[in-house]
Amino acid sequence: MLGARRNRAGDADGRVVFGQIFMWSGYTGVHFNVLLDLVPASGQRVVFQTFPGGIHSGTDFYLNAAGLMVGETTVAQTPWNPDGAPMSDRIRRAVQYGTTIDEVVAILAEKNNGLYTNDWPMADAKTDETAICLLGTAKKKVWRSGENPFGTPGFLWANNNARDRKCAPSTRCSPTARPTTRFSAPWNRDLAFNAYYEREKGRIDVPSWRACSRPRRSTSPTPATARSRPRRWPRSWSSGPTTAR
Repeated sequence: MLGARRNRAGDADGRVVFGQIFMWSGYTGVHFNVLLDLVPASGQRVVFQTFPGGIHSGTDFYLNAAGLMVGETTVAQTPWNPDGAPMSDRIRRAVQYGTTIDEVVAILAEKNNGLYTNDWPMADAKTDETAICLLGTAKKKVWRSGENPFGTPGFLWANNNARDRKCAPSTRCSPTARPTTRFSAPWNRDLAFNAYYEREKGRIDVPSWRACSRPRRSTSPTPATARSRPRRWPRSWSSGPTTAR
């Protein structure tokens, strides 16, 4: 999955434009055909896409009556905490009881079992603020639109790339059983989002985002191939993610 969020300096009218691309198909994607509108006895009304019998989204796109929008992109796995709660429980409670970005982050981070590690883009329609929470098992990193973390004022995105070294696992499994050091480097989609911002800044709206997210043929490397090719973050991102050297 892949998401983009932007506000203020990036868009056309200063309001949040929030979108997510669901990239599954085949035997799994076709079953996410339920739009659940939930009015619980306590907490916020919540709307999310899910599958028959689902207690959370699965495609990870949520709206609630407090004006919050939450999406998700999956990143590399972090260690398991057997005493923690699963993501499906934490995100359901976060969107049902959260009324601010800070409340959603706090609920997601509490007793995290570490399985299914995520980047959580979110937005608050009450304040027009956007944020991304990269949530590892015990560590997290929150980027906010007002801080201009990626050198793209008012424009944040997430695309399965863990952009903070402290939150990403320090090692990964390898076929040779040797630990491999993780580093932070942009993927093709990071470069595409940066190019989209440079092209559309100041006029981003729903039609602009729809045109950006429209499926198209590509001759660029696959994500797996792109991940194997270290690249430098553009100079304009010097205030953001760790640079691969």
